[in-house]
Amino acid sequence: MLTVSVRDQEALREVLARHLALRDEGAGVIVVVRAETGDVVAMASLPDYDNNLFASSIDTADYEALARDPRRPLINHAIAGLYPPGSTYKMVAAATALESGRIQPSTIIECDGRLALPSGWAFDDWLKTGHGLVDLKRSIAESCNIYFYNISGGNPYTNRIGVGNARLAEFERQFGFGARTGIELPGEATGLVPTAEWKQANLGQPWVTGDTYHAAIGQGLVQVTPLQLAMMYASIGNGGRVLTPRLVDRILDARGAVVQRTPERERGRLPLSPTNLELLRGGLLEAVHGRNGTGARARSEHAVLAGKTGTAEYSGPRDRDGKLPSHAWFAGYAPHPKPEFAFAVLVRDGGEGSFSAAPIARDIVDYLMTGDLPPLPQERPDFVPPQRRLKP
Repeated sequence: MLTVSVRDQEALREVLARHLALRDEGAGVIVVVRAETGDVVAMASLPDYDNNLFASSIDTADYEALARDPRRPLINHAIAGLYPPGSTYKMVAAATALESGRIQPSTIIECDGRLALPSGWAFDDWLKTGHGLVDLKRSIAESCNIYFYNISGGNPYTNRIGVGNARLAEFERQFGFGARTGIELPGEATGLVPTAEWKQANLGQPWVTGDTYHAAIGQGLVQVTPLQLAMMYASIGNGGRVLTPRLVDRILDARGAVVQRTPERERGRLPLSPTNLELLRGGLLEAVHGRNGTGARARSEHAVLAGKTGTAEYSGPRDRDGKLPSHAWFAGYAPHPKPEFAFAVLVRDGGEGSFSAAPIARDIVDYLMTGDLPPLPQERPDFVPPQRRLKP
């Protein structure tokens, strides 16, 4: 028997499908797990396909239509799709800096919208005017890139020393990235935790400070699966236990007797003190419920939700404003402070996470708390057409 029920799977797939239907050729992923056990509640990768096509012998036209679809429906993107996670990944850099003693909860960093290096390279915040004086909780809530550039790669003009990428990569692995989660499905990808050695060996290029900046905010060479991200947020929600996701609950014989149960498996623990873990959880709560939190559109009427938006740029044609295309993310858990569920939402080519992915997270939580499908997105009073661009 599986941990997934038909009802939950169909309902949560429908939540994703409703939102993607608002987009031309929409594609996306949701993963929902139980925060305390790692049990998979639902997993959907859209567009998908009818398995019955392969029941006997698929004809050439049907197969070629699937194979040529640029959205790659033959792949389960929840476990095999690799994407930059954007700002949902900032929790790793925050944990690294706290545990390494590079920052305290009260550490203030000034954000004027840009961090320029002596080399001439400049790294911008999504808010061009800057966030002003920012502490850790506010940097998470408002998704301040400049704060995370400073704590990861440092700032030569203020003599701030960052944690550096070697230390950051060490924490990334302990958070579960760069390795398969161990789910009972074939084809799971490992993702990529980039290092100086990897870049030199594979790209023939040295590691530079900008690479560390990008890694800290989930950009550049970092690659994760939606399942890996959901499991990280389960770990943050459950007190720091890094779990193996469980899809098979038990095996029954022909008479219905239990032959074997699948035990819960703990792969490790987050490298965080209880105090520092609560700081991160506070930032995630503020991201959804704070005055300027980027995740405000994830607020649910039925549960207190904590989580983080992500807007992950990738290489592609720029738009008329000169912006790169981006995937939209939201990852989190509910209900806070003792979550039952953790989840990750990805809208491929969806733009800003605050706009495209956060409302899907809200609808997921609404269903999980009530058992009823929420209203269609366009029937909600806060509905905004997909073309509008908002915060990351």
